Amino acid sequence: MSEKTRWSAMLLGTVLAPVLCGCIATPIDVALETREAVAPAFATEEVALAAATVAYGDYLNILTTIASEDGAGMERLDSYAAPELSAFEKAGLTQLQEKRLRPVGQQQIANAVLQSYIPAAESGVNIVSIYVCVDVSGLDLVDHGGHSVVETSRPTQTPFEATFNLPEEGSSVLVVATNNVWGGEGVC
Repeated sequence: MSEKTRWSAMLLGTVLAPVLCGCIATPIDVALETREAVAPAFATEEVALAAATVAYGDYLNILTTIASEDGAGMERLDSYAAPELSAFEKAGLTQLQEKRLRPVGQQQIANAVLQSYIPAAESGVNIVSIYVCVDVSGLDLVDHGGHSVVETSRPTQTPFEATFNLPEEGSSVLVVATNNVWGGEGVC
């Protein structure tokens, strides 16, 4: 992968990381608990998709804003991403800053499709999952001299699979928990 492609992928939220998934066998506690009925966070799947789409758009916008401000105020990302993803993205933003690269323009959501909505997700973790197509045709990455470092052959759209957490009980404001390039079709 060339340097230009690597840095343009970072702005898509992947920050150059490979998509990895691991499973660890752990003991399962089979004790049954009695739980109080909890009202679902969203009335319908359509409302859950709309909330996830807004949260993802906000996440993309804050990433681009922080990167365009040379990494200033990275803590702002904490309001839009779960702690692990936020730390990962901050490392990528730091790399951009060290390379003296910054975005010009905006990326936008071209399409979003609901993968799942689990109204009774424990502690609001992974309550919503979506497939989202991000269009970067309006986004460039430039060096300190203002010269583009993006290859002209880069794809203008990339599909992602994103999951969302509901960090506060009784809230309907989602944060992005995971954001991985998706290899499937039909989203972009």
